[in-house]
Amino acid sequence: MANKVGRPRQFDSPDAMLQKALEFQAICTEEERPFLFISFASWMGIHADTITRYATDFPEFSGTIKR
Repeated sequence: MANKVGRPRQFDSPDAMLQKALEFQAICTEEERPFLFISFASWMGIHADTITRYATDFPEFSGTIKR
């Protein structure tokens, strides 16, 4: 049996990522600030490269990330 290495994924599904993005977008709209990719990553506590890597490593996330 192989050991899992690294931290668990931040998002279990594209829908989970989309829900967090919509939550962040609502905050940005309320505070009248731009909805930026890098700001979303920071708000989630992860690096923007990690979110981008989801599109490469898990193709099911690519549509959500582009959206």
